[in-house]
Amino acid sequence: MKNKIKKENGITLSTLVITIIVLLIITSTLIYNANDTIQVQKRTKLYNDIELLREKVSEFYNEYGELPAKTKYTNIGGLSDILSKNNDIGDFYVIDLEAMKGITLNYGKDYENIKNNESNANSYIDVYIINENSHNIFYVQGIDVKNNDTYTTYYTDYTEPDETTVDLRYIDGILIPDGYYYIGKTVDSSGNESIVISNYIKDTINSANKNQYTWTKQIIELEEVPSSIKLDSNQKSDEFLKSVNTNKGYFRNSEGRVAYTEVKDWSEIYTKEAKYKDSDGNTAIVPKGFQVSQNENMNKIKNGLVARDEKQNEWVWIEVPKTIYTDSAYLIDGAVTPTSDEDYENIEKIMQNYSKTYKISGCKDEWYSESIYGLTEEQYNQKKKAMLKNIYNNGGFWIGRYEAGDETATKNNITRTKTTGVTNDVGVKADLIPYNFVTSQEAEKLSEKLAPEGKTSSLMFGIQWNLTCKFLEERTDLTVADFKTDSKGWGNYKNNSITLLRGKYLTKPGKATCVWKTFSTDTENYIASSKTNENINYYVLLTAGASEYTKRANIYDFSGNQWECTLEINSSNICLCRGGSYRDNGYWGLAGAGTSYSNSAHYALAFRPTIY
Repeated sequence: MKNKIKKENGITLSTLVITIIVLLIITSTLIYNANDTIQVQKRTKLYNDIELLREKVSEFYNEYGELPAKTKYTNIGGLSDILSKNNDIGDFYVIDLEAMKGITLNYGKDYENIKNNESNANSYIDVYIINENSHNIFYVQGIDVKNNDTYTTYYTDYTEPDETTVDLRYIDGILIPDGYYYIGKTVDSSGNESIVISNYIKDTINSANKNQYTWTKQIIELEEVPSSIKLDSNQKSDEFLKSVNTNKGYFRNSEGRVAYTEVKDWSEIYTKEAKYKDSDGNTAIVPKGFQVSQNENMNKIKNGLVARDEKQNEWVWIEVPKTIYTDSAYLIDGAVTPTSDEDYENIEKIMQNYSKTYKISGCKDEWYSESIYGLTEEQYNQKKKAMLKNIYNNGGFWIGRYEAGDETATKNNITRTKTTGVTNDVGVKADLIPYNFVTSQEAEKLSEKLAPEGKTSSLMFGIQWNLTCKFLEERTDLTVADFKTDSKGWGNYKNNSITLLRGKYLTKPGKATCVWKTFSTDTENYIASSKTNENINYYVLLTAGASEYTKRANIYDFSGNQWECTLEINSSNICLCRGGSYRDNGYWGLAGAGTSYSNSAHYALAFRPTIY
């Protein structure tokens, strides 16, 4: 009988050895690839940081004419192999990440330490710096990336010095004219430096070259072109004078010919909400679609920064200092420093303490009835919270430069009456006929139509009126008495005489038979040589901005002309109007005062919208 051997299933020793070797090869490959991926990711993170910073710095520089960097940094020894000897000259500065919006970086964490300890900035290396001349950006600590058995240190998104010729548009805050390039500076015998430009980008300084122009300061305002200046046929004297007086200088060559930048009345349109910084370093938040005035009397926050929206409505920024929330002078009556931008109770209390001089006893920003403003309690409170939050975060808000006007009535020279109704064609512009004869509900709805993208607009809250009074008191020649004792000195009231420079006037508002007349047309007893009569029996209503007498901080008719409806109520839960009117004496219709409004259309009542 043959033995039957049972066949066993298994693997041989040689097969096992081969399998282990293959697994070891695969594992080592995976480990190598994983390490390689990590190295690539480190470099990619650096490149992404540099690209983002380059974009944000460029936006800031083009808007403000300076770099978002003020802290000097000299610990650059490790960067010697990557720096350009031709371009990366001059000083380096720590990039101010807080000056720009939308910055989230992978590296550069030491910025938080440096901003609170600027004097020791050089002791930190996990930081991004920028060269003042080339605008090249570097990461001081660098990123070590292993490639096979060697390491390469990356400080920026290139590995060889950048020798590309630099074309800067601003030097020391001075805008270089189109078609010219900055080529260096000259130094006079007193050690004073002057910028030199040329139409040839690789030019070297030679004062005899006719194509080179040197910056010439002009501190005293010019009224006419100096005889030593030769304007080309395409250059206009008024444009030259405007540029010189605005920029405090011009570029001049050896023959007396000049190069200068054309001064525009308005900035480019803001393509997104952005921070505006004036020459004093003060800031405002400009909504998308706005343009900021370039006029030297209208482009500073302390003077009343003026901007206009896409429909040419004009607005003025009311600054509310951010320092008030930590100032012990205002941390009183139970108010404490807000814990966040949603600590509405303390934000409002501090604003009230800051502007308490102008708060009217018994009046408050509270919802009472939908019949007053056409807003539900939830809608009212949402607007109020948005207003408080935005003022807290942004350090201010926008109000109409003028009282709201009716564009349809203005176009057709119509005298508004009780039967005119709502045209929906509301504007905030010079020369518009005041939008009176509206209820508080209608005024609120009209104000809402003026909201730019991403913002809220409404009638002014009482706290905003008080904050505006405070701003005007601190930034203009006005005193508390001009708001609370007699406002005659800066408003259209029936007991004063003011000079009209533009627009129209109306002698008997409310009567359709009365017609608006141009400011230069005399009317017996009312207007003579473009001046109103201080006799209290002959008062007139004015179109927006008709007299410079009524302007402070670039805001017109905040005092007098028309009472202005607000979102504030008095102790009887009736809508409150502020600011006085043409029918009042200056000592009664005070800019800081208020009067109740029973929500019926009236010829002495209009409104002024706000944006936040």
